[in-house]
Amino acid sequence: MTANRSNPLGRGSSNGSPPPRGGSSEHWMVRVARRANLLGDMRLDIPPNASADDAWRTVARAAGVTESDLSGVVAEFFRMTVADLSAADPTAFLLVPEDFARKHRIFPLSGSDRQLVVATADPTDLEAERLIGFTTGRKAVFQVAPPMAIQNALDDRSSPERAVEDLLGDLE
Repeated sequence: MTANRSNPLGRGSSNGSPPPRGGSSEHWMVRVARRANLLGDMRLDIPPNASADDAWRTVARAAGVTESDLSGVVAEFFRMTVADLSAADPTAFLLVPEDFARKHRIFPLSGSDRQLVVATADPTDLEAERLIGFTTGRKAVFQVAPPMAIQNALDDRSSPERAVEDLLGDLE
């Protein structure tokens, strides 16, 4: 990924999901940053197969903001909420297979009988939204979080120590 300050058009590509209607080949994260006036005339080339980690890191670095700050910009752009990973309901984590959560970079936050609130690093991931509905029987409600924050939450929730705590908690 490269940053080029000489071309304000900022051509990039999607992060693996199809380009939005209208034929734009610009990565959604670049459009979000540009709409928020974070990039000025800088051009970012983010390849189509870039991971969420790479896209977030590249845009945050180029814009001179933290990924946490960028999550607020992304949430505002998509009219979503910034996820509070520390307030996650542990039972929500049981509704989504861990490998699926890691693949789609999501973290279950809370659930009801009709919906499952998940933190996502990619609000454009329609496949994740559809599969959450299919596997849980609940409507997915996305909130935004940086990919490393989601990764850390998944690692913390999946740690062997946490599994022992959960088992011991069930015995009490």
